[in-house]
Amino acid sequence: MSALGEILQGVVDQVFRSGMGLLLRSGPLKWVYLSAIKMPGYSFIPGENPSFLHDKFGKIEAGVVVRFSVLSFRWIGRRWGDARNELAVLASIEGEYLGPLPEVQPDDIVL
Repeated sequence: MSALGEILQGVVDQVFRSGMGLLLRSGPLKWVYLSAIKMPGYSFIPGENPSFLHDKFGKIEAGVVVRFSVLSFRWIGRRWGDARNELAVLASIEGEYLGPLPEVQPDDIVL
């Protein structure tokens, strides 16, 4: 289980076309939400392949590896009455050494 403040790496699975944020996968975690609010200095770029762009740190789009910190987590049920639960994480890239890792390929990290 993840701990608050823990630093993890994940692969961007989906960038929401609304510009509100994105979903990452990290190890057994399938639901890591990174809100646009927690990506300071990044601008949303809409289009066929939506992304977030920072002048200094580059682009975050589907398939990019991102280093993030865990802000919060909770167990969520997949369906009403379903005994299976999954851990959902709220992430941030505010802080030093957090953000996209363009030199790291998704296959280079253990998910």
